[in-house]
Amino acid sequence: MSPGDREKSAAVALGLALVATAVTLALHHPVLPLARTHVPVSAFHPGHVFIFDHIARMVTGDAPWSLVTERLAYPVGAELRPIAWVPALLTLPFRPLLGPIGAYNAVVWMSPALSALAAWGLIRRLTGAGPLAAAGAALPFALSPFALGCLASGQTAKVQLWALALPLWAASVALERPRLGLPLLAGTVVAASFTSPSLTLQLPFALGLVALGGLSLGWRGAARGAGALGVAALSMLPAYLFFRAVTGGHDPDGPVQALQPALRPTLMEDIGNAIARLRATLLPFPELPVEPTDTAHLTVLPWPILVVALLALPWSRKGRWIGLGLAIAGFLLASGEYLWWAEGFVEVGGHLLGLPALYLGRLGYPLSDSGMYYRAIATTTLGLSILLAAAAARVGGRRGALLAVLVGLAATAEAVRVTAPLWPRAPYAPIPAALAARMAEDPVPGAVLDLPMEHHGNHAEGYMLAAVQHGRATIGAPLLLRPEDLPHLAALERDVVAALEAEDPDAALRALGFRYVVWHPIGWDGGPGEADVAAALGPGTLEEGVRWWRVEGGE
Repeated sequence: MSPGDREKSAAVALGLALVATAVTLALHHPVLPLARTHVPVSAFHPGHVFIFDHIARMVTGDAPWSLVTERLAYPVGAELRPIAWVPALLTLPFRPLLGPIGAYNAVVWMSPALSALAAWGLIRRLTGAGPLAAAGAALPFALSPFALGCLASGQTAKVQLWALALPLWAASVALERPRLGLPLLAGTVVAASFTSPSLTLQLPFALGLVALGGLSLGWRGAARGAGALGVAALSMLPAYLFFRAVTGGHDPDGPVQALQPALRPTLMEDIGNAIARLRATLLPFPELPVEPTDTAHLTVLPWPILVVALLALPWSRKGRWIGLGLAIAGFLLASGEYLWWAEGFVEVGGHLLGLPALYLGRLGYPLSDSGMYYRAIATTTLGLSILLAAAAARVGGRRGALLAVLVGLAATAEAVRVTAPLWPRAPYAPIPAALAARMAEDPVPGAVLDLPMEHHGNHAEGYMLAAVQHGRATIGAPLLLRPEDLPHLAALERDVVAALEAEDPDAALRALGFRYVVWHPIGWDGGPGEADVAAALGPGTLEEGVRWWRVEGGE
């Protein structure tokens, strides 16, 4: 590659990153002025901020190197099994300037650009498309409806679509230059598997398709392909052992295991949005969540890229078979264990029609352990981007680049259109910044009794974000606040109720280790109510919609 070509490629890559970032920021524009203290309202951003902060504090020495934290699930603590390690580490250089919340936002908002760049490099290698054509094809992968749904929901790990594209790029390098490619493959698979396990579990099938490409290089290429698969399998093992520990035995009196069992739907009443259904995937009118703290499970494929990729398939050349294979494999895996058609599962001879995910599970492959199957639609979107680039490469020259850019922009615009009710995201902070600052400066130690104690929605993840704001322990955890998920909660509720009914409620709460009580206006599902606290401690202070009390004494 000549210096001029390198400069052109660098300029295109920079432009691709800027476009992806500009779209992302536009969708979050209400949050931008408040990015140091607020996150976009969502199901999971608040919890991720705490996890990122915990990892950063461990790395910088501000906290012990331990995944058990006393700052959550007070008073028993929580044992974490964090995902999204790479983006968490990427926050480190931003923290001194932006603080933990601002650094988190910065990394989340640059994630689509990183995914687009990873796909850009992969697409160029697999299809031979020029830099501009590859950029046009990469953009709708990074900003697909699936990706935008995850972004709106705060599913930060699932937004890291580079975790799918980058190892495939390294594998393609390994087929030609194994001494360089195999170490790259090992490193990228480890990074991907600790960042997004659900995406990484799709990798073996995608890597198998890339490895098949080695057959065109003869026996040497076949051996390199087999070696790449072996390296990838070994590189997935550390993350498998790390996350597998969650399913092992657990001391009910010890720290809470802060990772819920994965959903594994097999029955009609459990299906929800956990699988890709053909109608929801092909029709551009997806079902979207009503509440901003609900999750968006989207499998819809933008029609511009879908139509062009399929129509161009017969006359495309390099890359078309791997693109088609990824598109089909992703959809089959995303469809779950049984085939769904129209309004129910398909039966043949009185038996449900099984799909590959069912038999993979029977063989022990942990695809279902990663969560909802629909996430494999990410592999389909990557396949469509490769097919678009293959078509553009076949056309060649400026016309090919123009085709890819126009279709890529149209597909991205369509993705924004079908997810339009989710945007823009509003800013969210669980407690006022001024209150958090006063709590942090208070020299008297003590945890925060965040109320309500039981809440069966995602709003209570705000307790974790508040813990980052004020630095004190909270009863919150990255689980729904209900006794069946948090075994200690029932006993704590009894202790708190008894303290509020005591002759000296302040002394009783102080004996339980609390310094502040905060009532969040998020809905009540159990435990002491706001009126119970007011009867015991007085009216408290109402500040920006949040009512709080300081537990007196102990100064």
